[in-house]
Amino acid sequence: MNKKSILFVSDSSITNRILHSQGFPLLASLSEEGYKSFCITYEKLQNTENEIETINRIKNKYLNKITFFENRYKSKKIIPNWILRIITMTKQTRDIIKNHKIDIVHTRSLIPSVMALTALMFTTRKVKFIYDNRGVLIEEEIYRGNLKKNGIITVALKLFELKIMRKADAMVVVSKKFKEYISEAYTRYIPDIVDKTVAITNGTDISDLPENIIQHKKRDKISVVYSGSAMKWQYLPGIKKFVAECRKNFKEIEINILTYDYDQFYDLLKGIDGFGEKIILQTLESHQVKEKLMESNFAIMIRERNLVNKVATPVKFAEYLSAGLPVFLSSGIGDTEDIINRNKIGVVVDENKIQYGIEEMINLLKDENIYQRCIDTVKKELDLQNSIDKYIDLYSKL
Repeated sequence: MNKKSILFVSDSSITNRILHSQGFPLLASLSEEGYKSFCITYEKLQNTENEIETINRIKNKYLNKITFFENRYKSKKIIPNWILRIITMTKQTRDIIKNHKIDIVHTRSLIPSVMALTALMFTTRKVKFIYDNRGVLIEEEIYRGNLKKNGIITVALKLFELKIMRKADAMVVVSKKFKEYISEAYTRYIPDIVDKTVAITNGTDISDLPENIIQHKKRDKISVVYSGSAMKWQYLPGIKKFVAECRKNFKEIEINILTYDYDQFYDLLKGIDGFGEKIILQTLESHQVKEKLMESNFAIMIRERNLVNKVATPVKFAEYLSAGLPVFLSSGIGDTEDIINRNKIGVVVDENKIQYGIEEMINLLKDENIYQRCIDTVKKELDLQNSIDKYIDLYSKL
């Protein structure tokens, strides 16, 4: 029997990090299973030479596995760009469904779901619809200051999301905590929502993990690493508080900040004692980041306690563990706290107990098996292939 045709709808660029680490490996695996995989992404009207080179490299990597469609449009003075993007991508999605006989539309987050559901209203083809809810987008935008909590646009988006949840044949969320939230918040409106919701975590590719990761670890000193952006949900005040605590009471710890947002972190940390010597900011290429992670002794992941983080499963968490890094984690981040406590691969602290948490981490690093436990945990619980297998099982049931 012929396998189904799948359209993966994203409003991000083909170069998006999450698509590259999660979405495209899924589509490639589906192709290997006999499915026909299509993907629509949003791209700028004009790209730089470096961007074109990156886009072509990604396309070549998935040649004969994923058929890519790019959405590009010219700005119009009378129509805001965000509306124009939704209109043009909705039309393109509808055309792809019709021309390529799509059986399943898989949408990545809320806005692609708006476009896909609208497109499905203008096609007579019977298509299954997966709402892959990677986070609470509306709450994220409120948190970032882009939406007003009770504003007209916010209310309209919440109503539309409720309709999307009702129409979806299946929903995917990234954590058990997220599924619990969905149950508590929406069962009264959608009685079958728990039955059609599957928790599939963000994993990491362990197929090419080096065998000698532990040999890279520093033994003559303790090195902590943060790798990531300066986006609001990364909670820079918490990172600054951690760094200041290290410099006050644990001066022997070397602190490495790996980021493309160099200027923001420079302004954040430049006034702290040891900046430039014990506090080291770097912008590195991806292969250099991996090397730095492997030689470090532990990593930090500090977030505010709010709904956005309560339901999250940061991709970086799995990447840290795959580099043999125990994690210094603030409480209330998705399922990560449970994973750390069960496997004894880090410390979980409240923001006002950072000193205690650092002391606990230093003691944990004395355990000669700690680095290997981190790697073993990734293989057991956060292997990307396990997540892909769950997706394939979901597709087969639709």
